[in-house]
Amino acid sequence: MCAASYDRVVRGALARVWENVFDWEHLPWVHPESFSGVELLERGSWGWKARVQLAGEGSREATIELRADRAQSRYVSATVEGPGSGTEIWTELGARGDAHTAVRVEFWLPEPSARAGVSPEAAMQRLRSIGARLRETYVRLWDQDEAMIQERSRALERRREAPLGGAGRVREAGQILADLGPESLLRARLPLEFELAGERFRLTEHAAGWRAYSLQCPHRLGPLRCSSERAEELVCPWHGYRFDGRTGESLDGHRLALRAARLELDPATGHLLAYPAASPASQRPSSPDLNASRLD
Repeated sequence: MCAASYDRVVRGALARVWENVFDWEHLPWVHPESFSGVELLERGSWGWKARVQLAGEGSREATIELRADRAQSRYVSATVEGPGSGTEIWTELGARGDAHTAVRVEFWLPEPSARAGVSPEAAMQRLRSIGARLRETYVRLWDQDEAMIQERSRALERRREAPLGGAGRVREAGQILADLGPESLLRARLPLEFELAGERFRLTEHAAGWRAYSLQCPHRLGPLRCSSERAEELVCPWHGYRFDGRTGESLDGHRLALRAARLELDPATGHLLAYPAASPASQRPSSPDLNASRLD
């Protein structure tokens, strides 16, 4: 039976919301209060099935299967094993213009069975209580998803607008570049972040010389952050992808590499200049769900 429902309008285009629906990888990273781990079992154009580790005390696991009906603009997430087994969460999506999506969620729980000493009224009250808790959880989940959807939308928009004007950028001989200032003064400012052609880059210096790599994850353009464990490790807060800030290479076998800026020293001024560079040839999306959720 339907124990509760939830309606909201997400500030994000329908295409971005569907992208999020198929994105199983983000669960423990964007929603750490609910999930501590995820392992993909199956995936396809129909959706995905994964084993999740539930956050909190104890080592609880559940198996979730998400099936999408794109034609009807809806999907259902069912707990098939573990705590909450038998629960189905039905979600309907609807475009509201180009930048908003209406979301309606219904929480369907197994009918309460008769138990000795438990009245039907008490059983129904318990069911409604579970529904209220699920609704409260989903408010938080959608708040977190909406923040990620909006940031990804902004990153895509910046990519589309580049190389239009922006802070720290100038044109020289028809090229966009960032003037990072005198080389003699840069070392005291490292690691230095700067903007170039719509992206944030991070400048460092190593034995091989100056290096500048994008602070956008090549997987879904997530905003990379420095690891709390290793100063030179960059981590995506959306999916946990890790990169070496000195080389731009992947540290977790995803066959991705960070976009590098081309750096040149101006002999006339002694300034270090940064130019956009093409994406690395080795860069290949490695997440299987990315292909399963293509929106074209």
